[in-house]
Amino acid sequence: MTTATQLRTGRRTRVFTAILLCCGSACTSPDGGTGSTSPDPGNLQVAMTTVPEDAGIVLVELSGGPIPAILPAAAYQSTVTQVDSSHATILVRGALQPGLVATITVPDRHVTYQVTVIDAAAGRSGGYARQRPDQLAFTVTP
Repeated sequence: MTTATQLRTGRRTRVFTAILLCCGSACTSPDGGTGSTSPDPGNLQVAMTTVPEDAGIVLVELSGGPIPAILPAAAYQSTVTQVDSSHATILVRGALQPGLVATITVPDRHVTYQVTVIDAAAGRSGGYARQRPDQLAFTVTP
């Protein structure tokens, strides 16, 4: 390949790259192309979806984004500990059944929040025997 051909090829590559960059930036959304919309503050519901028959105590960690407020469900005895601005633990005690555990107030409901079961145990009738955390499942929904 001659020097003139190399220069033309290099120049074409740079021009093509510049065109792609210009078109790409013109086609993305104002949020940088993530497709998300503006923040949507509000409440999310933390609910148990799968619970062993004799479950009586569960300790979960809630994470994913800022959690300015947590309101435990009245159906259970609950203790909430705010670990930091985006992590909290909730200890839930009672005759656990599928349903609402807590309501969280968040600055953006588009953020995905996760519930991780740290530990679980049976209730009084089960002798407070330890249960496998993977036997419980939770969801966080609007």
